[in-house]
Amino acid sequence: MAKVVGPLFSLDARNKLGNALVFIGWKGIKDVRQWLKPAQPRTGKQGDVRQILGGLGRACKPADPTKYYVTEAKKVAPAQQSWISRFVQYMRTTYMSDATAYQAILSDYEAHTAKSAFDTTAAQLGLTDFNILYANIEGPFPAGLMLYCLALYAIDCHKTNPLVFNKTPYTKDIANWTADDVATLKTDLVG
Repeated sequence: MAKVVGPLFSLDARNKLGNALVFIGWKGIKDVRQWLKPAQPRTGKQGDVRQILGGLGRACKPADPTKYYVTEAKKVAPAQQSWISRFVQYMRTTYMSDATAYQAILSDYEAHTAKSAFDTTAAQLGLTDFNILYANIEGPFPAGLMLYCLALYAIDCHKTNPLVFNKTPYTKDIANWTADDVATLKTDLVG
């Protein structure tokens, strides 16, 4: 409900009046505008982006800030950015720029010899599949893929800066990872 001061003289008004007008004041300037219902389109492309961002963001949930993985990830994040934000940004621009790129990384994960280890470990860490129903991407963002993305990020960080993540399994290509390597990732994440 709009709060009106001096309505006959139009001294001041704020907020929304019905579903017709919006009264605002900014830097001493009074203004009135037509109220428009905010649009929240649920397009397939928007769903794709939300699914990718949601899956990557949830991947970081079990990480303990005192453990090796987070300590190393913080070393490569710029001062103004959290390690989680850096991880999501990097994965989004490098591996998951669109639905096609997402499908490619999903295919790599599904064909990986240690896929069951990624899946089992993700479940142990409390990660669950993430799905946006209106996305063009078929199926949810798998919990095992979340862990796979954390592994990819650590490997890439080591490639660009050999002083971070400078121990096995991060020094070898993800295609060569075994169930033991996934177990090491789990230990580095949560102890």
